[in-house]
Amino acid sequence: MKFHVVYETGPVSYFGSNVDFWDFTSYKPAWLLQHPNTNIVTWQLNDLPLTQKWVKVYKEKMLRLYELKRSKKPPRWRFVYDIYTTPTVQSVIESRRLMNTLIDQLNSIPALNNAFSNEYKLDVSNVENLELYKLNRLHEIFETEMVRLTELIASKQINFSVDEWDEIWLKLQTVNMIVHYNENLSNNRGTVKEYIESLSPIYFTALKWEEPHSSYVALEKEDYKNFTLVEEPGTLWLDFATVGKDLFHCFCTNDKELVESRMVSPQEELKPWVSYSWKSVPKETADKTFIEFTEWLKTNYYDSLLDYGNEPKYTPGRHPLGKCISHNFKNDNEFKEAIIAKTPKIRCFFLTNDDNSSIF
Repeated sequence: MKFHVVYETGPVSYFGSNVDFWDFTSYKPAWLLQHPNTNIVTWQLNDLPLTQKWVKVYKEKMLRLYELKRSKKPPRWRFVYDIYTTPTVQSVIESRRLMNTLIDQLNSIPALNNAFSNEYKLDVSNVENLELYKLNRLHEIFETEMVRLTELIASKQINFSVDEWDEIWLKLQTVNMIVHYNENLSNNRGTVKEYIESLSPIYFTALKWEEPHSSYVALEKEDYKNFTLVEEPGTLWLDFATVGKDLFHCFCTNDKELVESRMVSPQEELKPWVSYSWKSVPKETADKTFIEFTEWLKTNYYDSLLDYGNEPKYTPGRHPLGKCISHNFKNDNEFKEAIIAKTPKIRCFFLTNDDNSSIF
C-alpha cells in the first residue's frame, strides 16, 4: 500500500490548524497523480501488524465517508493539518502575543466559564522567559475544555451552530499549538536565543481528518511493540491523535503536576491519521533520551502512581507506518526547498494499492 499527499499553491497557517473541506477527487488517484501545478509526496507502507490494522481502519472509515457523500444531503467533512516550523525570536514573541489575545477571546465565551485565567498570559517582552509552568497549565486547560465541550455537544447539553463550534474549536487548537511551539524551546542547555540560532530548519506535519461517527478502535497491548524514539528522515508515523500529553511528553516538559494529578493521556485509540517530517534521531541519541526518561520516572517515584513498567501504553515514541519513496530528502530544509517553497498548501491525501490504483 502507498500513502500520498498532494501539495498545491495557497496560504497556510503556522500558529493555528489549517482547516479545509475534504476533496473527493482523492478517489481518482490516476487523475490526481498527473494533475498539473502540484507536488506529490508518496510513502510505501510497511507490513507491521499495527500498520495493517491502520490500513483496515482507514479503508473502513473512508468508505463510510464516501457512502455519506453520495446521500441526498451529504455532509461536509473537514480535514485538518498542523505544521510546526523553526522558531525565530520574532515568531516566538508573536505567538505569545496571540496566546494572550486568545485568552481574552475564549474567556468572552460564556460556555468556557473564564477557564483561561489571566495569570497565565505569557511574557511578550522577554523571549528568554519561557514560563513552562504557565504553558503546562494552559495545555491542561485546553485538554479539559476541549473534552468537556465535545462531550456536552455530543449529549446535546449545549448547542452551538456549526460556525460557532468551528470558531471555538480552532481557537482552542491554536492554544494547543502555541503551547507546543514555545515549550519546545526548553530542550536546550543555553539561552533561548542561542538555541534558536543553533536549530536546523524544522517542518513537521500532523495530518488528520474528521471522521464519520463510527466505533472506537482501541490499541491493544501488542500494538505498542514497534513504538520507537529513533527517527529516520521521511518516516510516515501513526499520529498521536490524543488530546493531552503522554508520559514521555510530560518528561520532555517536566510536567510533574500533570503526572501527579493522574492526568497523563497515553495513546489508546487508533485513528487513521498520520504525521511526518525529515528529522533524524539516531539510535544512540534515542537510547540516551530513554535512559534520561526512565531516570526521571524513578527520581520522582512515579512507579507508585503509574504501572509504567508493565503497561505498554506508556512506551515512549510513535509507530512507523512507512518510508518516503518519492523523494530522498535528507532533512526538513531539503523538503521545504523542493515542495513547500512553491506549493505549501495540502490539497488532499489518499491511500492506494502498490500499483497506484484506487482502494475502492
